[in-house]
Amino acid sequence: MKALEERRKDLLARFPVWKKMTLYQGLASKAAEGPERVFLLEEGREFTYGEVLGEADRISAALWSMGLTKGGCVAVALSNRIEFVTVTFALAKAGAVKVPVNRNASLRELEYILEQTGARFLITERPVEAEDKSACPGLCHIICLDGTAGADGRYLSWEEFLEKGKAPVMEMPWPDADSISDIIYTSGSTGRPKGVMLSHDMLWRSAFASCVNRGYETGRRIYVPLPLFHVYGYVEGLLAAILVGGSILITRGKFDVKKALDAMERCGANDILSVPSIMMKLLQYPELGQYPLKELHAVYCSASICPRWVWKAIRERLRVQEVITGYGMTEVCGASMQTDPDDDDEVLAGRVGKILYGGPAGDERLNGNIIEYKVIDENGEELPLGGCGQLLCRGPIVTRGYYRDGEATALAVDQEGWLKTGDVGYFDEKGYLKFLGRCNDMYKINGENVSPQYLDKIISKCEHVVTVETVGVPDEKLGYIGAAFVDADNPDQETKESIVDYCKANLAPYQVPRYFFFTDSCTWPHTTTGKVQKFKLREIARKRMEEEDGQV
Repeated sequence: MKALEERRKDLLARFPVWKKMTLYQGLASKAAEGPERVFLLEEGREFTYGEVLGEADRISAALWSMGLTKGGCVAVALSNRIEFVTVTFALAKAGAVKVPVNRNASLRELEYILEQTGARFLITERPVEAEDKSACPGLCHIICLDGTAGADGRYLSWEEFLEKGKAPVMEMPWPDADSISDIIYTSGSTGRPKGVMLSHDMLWRSAFASCVNRGYETGRRIYVPLPLFHVYGYVEGLLAAILVGGSILITRGKFDVKKALDAMERCGANDILSVPSIMMKLLQYPELGQYPLKELHAVYCSASICPRWVWKAIRERLRVQEVITGYGMTEVCGASMQTDPDDDDEVLAGRVGKILYGGPAGDERLNGNIIEYKVIDENGEELPLGGCGQLLCRGPIVTRGYYRDGEATALAVDQEGWLKTGDVGYFDEKGYLKFLGRCNDMYKINGENVSPQYLDKIISKCEHVVTVETVGVPDEKLGYIGAAFVDADNPDQETKESIVDYCKANLAPYQVPRYFFFTDSCTWPHTTTGKVQKFKLREIARKRMEEEDGQV
């Protein structure tokens, strides 16, 4: 394995000039270079670049024959499986827009997305229930991968659908790389979801910048236990792998540690994309030492607060040295900042990264970076380096806005193109971001500002704490009071008292949470990408507090 800087130079040399391309063109070019190269591994099966491209062609032909038009929206409610991948590139070829939907979304949520996007097609793996027959009246075609399709003419089984791809069709119009390829609805960690519009070119630029920072070698094999219907696994796993002729490993169903380790060992995984909750399960697995994982040399753990002990454990238990974390959001195609693979655990525990360099994929006006940030105060004035406030960003990977939601777009994006992230933090003298949480997560106690992110960092240093999430709950007398949800290693009374005493000794009096709820972190409300849903946690805290003292 070459050193990090050598790998970066090799990658940049292969892309001296940035050429815009659609998602389909990117896949087709790699398939032309090596059609027999393995692209995807799923449940012990291997699929080559040539096979995935061929199936994408067949699917696009079937959709086109059924009346799909350029720019039309297709809702895709699939888990991590080969069909999600082939459908993605089929839609890109047809110039259509993919609208990925959580396969476990409620019928009401699905109807909301379908109505707003005007999607006429739904590709799903969930069997169509009798009570759903009258739902989603605007849909013309519902294509079911699993289960029976039903007698209604709108419903087709996967086999029936693929048969339509055999009929000759008119030539499809070639889409533009700047056209919208995906409308990805935000995870709902802060409330009502909005449809984020992302283009082919934006996604490729973002993926390439991640490849550069992490020094992707040709043929990198990446394990992606994250849902591909969100940008993290989609961009930094699936699309990034294509850029280097690599492959991704996916496993179906709920994350299972043994199943994941067996698959990684079998395929010789080089890299893991994860969230803290998944990484902790891997590291705490009793039989982990029985898996050599000799090809593994990189780990990316991000999307939510990571307990400090995890970074050291990754290096010791997985024997990996290139470990990073990052910061981003759907609106910027995934990560906009990452730490360097050479950074030590102190950096990983205290910072979320620096702005990604994209080289040819970046903006010349930004010295090759793919995005720029500024920090503003409560009055909208830009703060100097080190100033703490709300983060704003703009650049070639930043969304144009929210689909058919002019009001939300106007509130988020100003006339100069600056997107309000809703996040709070500051940049240090080395350009690294200290992330302090969401604007609406910050709270005041008697006029004193409290950052849940800071509290979580301090509390997580206690030896008995596995992970912690702190929230502020409104209070008539103080404005807010803090509530800490703590997952402890041995939650007996002595341990609980020890954790509370630790907080009193290491936090200012006003920062010490009024309430401590000791529960298993698996029971906390999470999005599908592993982020804790703070707004739901606040509601749980409120109810628990009412039960305990009836004062809230």
